[in-house]
Amino acid sequence: MPSNPVSPPDDDTWPYASQTLTFDWPAQERFARWSGDRNPIHMDAVYARRTQVGAPVVHGIHLVLWALEHLAATQPFTVHSLTAKFKAPAFVGEHLDLEVGAGAAGKRRIRVQGGGRTLAVIQLNADVSPSAEVAVLAAVLPGQWPETPRLVTQEQMTTQESRFELLEDPALMRWFPHLCTAIGATRVAALAGLSRLVGMICPGLYSVFNDVELAVVEPLPFDPTQTASAPLTFRAISYDERFRLVRLQVGGAGIAALLGAYLRPSPVQQPDCAAIQQRAVVSTRQFVGATALVVGGSRGLGEVTAKLLAMGGARVILTYAVGQQDADRVAEDIRRHGGDCEIRQYRIGDAPIVAAQDGTAVTHLYHFATPAIQGRRETLFQADVLTDFNRFYCDDFHRCCEALSAHGHPVRAFYPSSVAIEDPPVGWVEYAMSKAAGEVLAVELGRRLPRLQVLVHRLPRTETDQTLSMRQATAMPALDVMLPLVQQMQATV
Repeated sequence: MPSNPVSPPDDDTWPYASQTLTFDWPAQERFARWSGDRNPIHMDAVYARRTQVGAPVVHGIHLVLWALEHLAATQPFTVHSLTAKFKAPAFVGEHLDLEVGAGAAGKRRIRVQGGGRTLAVIQLNADVSPSAEVAVLAAVLPGQWPETPRLVTQEQMTTQESRFELLEDPALMRWFPHLCTAIGATRVAALAGLSRLVGMICPGLYSVFNDVELAVVEPLPFDPTQTASAPLTFRAISYDERFRLVRLQVGGAGIAALLGAYLRPSPVQQPDCAAIQQRAVVSTRQFVGATALVVGGSRGLGEVTAKLLAMGGARVILTYAVGQQDADRVAEDIRRHGGDCEIRQYRIGDAPIVAAQDGTAVTHLYHFATPAIQGRRETLFQADVLTDFNRFYCDDFHRCCEALSAHGHPVRAFYPSSVAIEDPPVGWVEYAMSKAAGEVLAVELGRRLPRLQVLVHRLPRTETDQTLSMRQATAMPALDVMLPLVQQMQATV
């Protein structure tokens, strides 16, 4: 079993992990086609990296269907209601374990584990839970399933309601045959439709599926040889602005349900070069003569730093690992406003960049490369997570500094540390440890490497994709944070 599991209730008996699976991209695409949920947090790796989770996420309802199909294939069960709680994201390509526990009164509890944490908990009941017993809604105005996720505002959140025709794909019976036999193909299609509802309609683009309480009701007939359809009706019934949590009432197609979904923050949009010029925060010749390497310059702090440098007359070498579209966007903005910007792909472990493509030596290094930071673990500390952070914050910074120092020209390097060292948020212990180690390393590199000066600064919580939170938290604009540091870095070489 995975380490440090959550303790089950006293009346549950948990077996060994009963099944393992890795959701690959073909499976991800297949479920998106069945359900109609093509939210980019599931389907677009570049988009997903700009969210809190930092990578494409498996559809939560896909986890539920996988778990129920396994249960239906291995042991008979009767279900009149179920609840599912999504506790942490499952990533595409991540190894997952499924555990089934049998409880009293015909209950079954299923737990999906991955990376040493509980991702989802599902409970099946032989009776109907009062909170899940929702009357099928009266018909409201029919709607049309959108092809792209809707952008729903907080003000619109509680005014959403409609009735949709739920198209049932015969392929569902091939991939979930035992579950279709157990609860009916119409209900399986309805479950898949819940993913589409949350991911495409309400909350739509910026959604995070949190939980579902579902009761089984009489389904409409489903003939897999026909293009039959079943209606699914929903209504948003409440919105808690404190937690950005909307609750939806759903009925039809053999189910009645209550859903909870978060409206996650939209990706942070950093100021463009026009805004920097309008604020006149740097003069056009303030940094002339400098060639600055900005590692991780396609978004966040690196994006703002690259724009500041370029608007001040510096030559900028901007690197990206996977987000070429973001890098192109930043470079185009810089060039459109008269700046000099060169794009290079650079992955951790590649040969360090020490010069521009025409051979001009790098004079300044800004190292913002980072893995996903948000903590999602149930353990206090994981050595492999610390090792991953160290690859970015210690190993690669060290390699870049050594290579630049050996190139034979004076160079200044900026090490972006963090105030999280002093008070780490929950789940950020390894991040804080690695940044603290990086501070020690950076100081020693400045002492021991010839021609290298290092500036270490603990950055406050800043408005970037990595610091997005469901709950409101104070964060400083990246431009305000980086302007004085860039000016200090560029003062001398």
